[in-house]
Amino acid sequence: MKNGIPGSINFGPGIFFVKFLRLTSVFTSWKKLLKGPP
Repeated sequence: MKNGIPGSINFGPGIFFVKFLRLTSVFTSWKKLLKGPP
């Protein structure tokens, strides 16, 4: 992973945490796109 996250996070519950963070970031970016430019 190139995002500065240690490789050990790929094992155990860490991978779910990373997936959750990515999902939330995608969701927030979608909300910004739906709102349009400020």
